Amino acid sequence: MHQKFFIPRSGWIPAPDPGLHVVARGAEVNHRRTCSRRECSEYAKVFRRIGRQGEVDTVHRWEFAKIHAVKVGVAVLSPLFIFFYKIARFNPLQKILHRISHFLRFYTAANTRYQVHSPFVFEWVNVVLEDRRWYYAFEDIEALRREMRTSPITLEVEDHGAAASAGKPVLRQVSVRNLARKAASSPCQGRMLFRTAQWLHPGSILELGTSVGIGAMYLASGARHARLISLEGSDTVAHVARTNLGILDLHHQAEVVSGPFQQTLGPALEALGQADLVFFDGHHREAATLDYFERCLPFCHAGSVLVFDDMYWSAEMTAAWEKIKQHEQVRLTIDCFDLGFAFLNPEVEVKQHFRLVPLRWKPWKVF
Repeated sequence: MHQKFFIPRSGWIPAPDPGLHVVARGAEVNHRRTCSRRECSEYAKVFRRIGRQGEVDTVHRWEFAKIHAVKVGVAVLSPLFIFFYKIARFNPLQKILHRISHFLRFYTAANTRYQVHSPFVFEWVNVVLEDRRWYYAFEDIEALRREMRTSPITLEVEDHGAAASAGKPVLRQVSVRNLARKAASSPCQGRMLFRTAQWLHPGSILELGTSVGIGAMYLASGARHARLISLEGSDTVAHVARTNLGILDLHHQAEVVSGPFQQTLGPALEALGQADLVFFDGHHREAATLDYFERCLPFCHAGSVLVFDDMYWSAEMTAAWEKIKQHEQVRLTIDCFDLGFAFLNPEVEVKQHFRLVPLRWKPWKVF
């Protein structure tokens, strides 16, 4: 005999044991169907809760309504959950959210020069962060940037940085327009690099990550008597950077070396002898950034300044920046969000970490 259950007119309910048939009464029509083992086990749990071992003569409508509501809810919400989960795991969006959240934290905690009590940092803020003077070099470099932004040229680029997998470079087609817009240092960053070089008077400058040469041009323009070596992973992009440096007559003091950083960093440091100013702007991975930082330290001295770009580009880069701040040889750091500055000055007895913004970003912070 079939086990019979009183069910709503619009559906059918399986029996609690696999293989048994279901007698569904709807509009005076009997419908027989064999339930699956999974469905039977789900309904058996309900039957055991409201009866004894599945031996039930009558099941109330609300129990079936509850079961169907759960099944419909799962069927509707599961795709939505998977969709939003995939969006949350989507790398570009994840990096954007990471950058936004950290900028809000940074801006909330940041101070202006009126909260700085260190004479050394106060001098740096006035010369680098708050200096609004405009130099002819800025217009020359930005004119080149505008020209590249309209360039129709497309390059085949070897990416040895964050996009590379298992140590193998990734070949991709990239336009000069996109490199000038997305991969080059921003005008604000460039002006800070220029003023840092002008303030520090370095004899030697090392840059990791040339791209199209915007950062190198700002650094070389700020320290006309310094020797600059800039490392770039891609030969084709390095050629563009050399051309740009030649246009501004900076090719005599600035040299662009192409190839993976693991191979070119050592010879570049040996050629410089010592590194007065180092700008890290390539290979945005935590392990790689820390490795290059450690390899540069033996060539640095008490007056050296190390500048880091894209510290909040990803969670990896933020973790690398935090470890650099805690390094025993780093005595002072200044976080400007776009750029981070690490000083090795041993005269700073207690480690100090500053988050600073120009006064125009927080005009009420004058006390």
